[in-house]
Amino acid sequence: MGTKSNEHFNASTQQGLATYEIGIEGEIPSYWPDYLDAIVVIQAVDASHTMMTLLRCKIRDQAQLIGILNLLCSWGSILMSLNMSLNRPDAG
Repeated sequence: MGTKSNEHFNASTQQGLATYEIGIEGEIPSYWPDYLDAIVVIQAVDASHTMMTLLRCKIRDQAQLIGILNLLCSWGSILMSLNMSLNRPDAG
C-alpha cells in the first residue's frame, strides 16, 4: 500500500538526492553536526520568537531520513518542520 508522498519521494530520489530542511525547536550543541554527515546547521528565531535550528542535508533514501529523525528524537529534539526540495540534474 503506497502513499502519494512515498511515491513522490521514491520518484524524486531515483533521479538524485533530495535536500531536506529539518526544523527542530531550540539549539543543538556544537558537536551534534559531527554525528550528522554533510549537514548545514542554521540557527534562527521563528515568528513566535522561539529558537529554532534548521538542519539542511542531502538524503539518498527514506532509510537515511528515518535514521536522522530517529537520532534527533533520541536526543530529545522536538520536530518543528520537515520540508523536501528536489535536486534535479541540469536539463539540456
